[in-house]
Amino acid sequence: MEDKKKSRKKVDEESIKADKSAAELKMSQIDSYDELEHYKSIVKKRKKRLIARIFIFLLLLIIAPTMIFLTTMIVDKNGKHDFFGFSFYIVISNSMEPEVKVNDCVILHEVSDVNNLSIGTDIGYLNENSAVVVHRIIGKTVDGSGNVKYITKGINNNSADSIPVSTDSIVGVKVGSSRVFGNIVVFFRTTAGIFVMVLLFAVIIGGFVIAFRLSEDIKYVEKQE
Repeated sequence: MEDKKKSRKKVDEESIKADKSAAELKMSQIDSYDELEHYKSIVKKRKKRLIARIFIFLLLLIIAPTMIFLTTMIVDKNGKHDFFGFSFYIVISNSMEPEVKVNDCVILHEVSDVNNLSIGTDIGYLNENSAVVVHRIIGKTVDGSGNVKYITKGINNNSADSIPVSTDSIVGVKVGSSRVFGNIVVFFRTTAGIFVMVLLFAVIIGGFVIAFRLSEDIKYVEKQE
């Protein structure tokens, strides 16, 4: 009888040990699963922040040169604002109305072959005061040295320009104009526009700093867990 009790007690103890071992194993599996899920979560967040950082850099590559170009146009009113073969000028006279109005931004493209210039083409050239003028070619002439020069006229003017344009004076051919962009540049040249520009720069720089910090690597992610 006593042997049976001892045997039953031993079985009970072994059963308890087995249950305890099973429980410990289950808890370790749960811990391992939690750690795995935690790691997956960190990796996922890290990938998101890496993508965000790449996006920020690409955006910066686009915005930075655009803002620099716009700033040079605002600050230097008479400079040649060259951008990949294109130059931009703000119209200050009504000589080309109604096609091009005052404050419009005229877009010129450099001339690859002057032989392609023909009557009816709108060109930008430097006048005797080194200012850029955009007028239309209405004829050609040849000087005593055999050099071809172009007779130009503003379509809103009553007479042709007094001095024929030499090929060396041509800045480019007009390929388009933008009233919206021109008005934006003209606005930023005012006192209110300068204030808005400074504020815009501050917002953009602050936005990039914040976005860059939010796109920190795995160390930042782990701190948030």
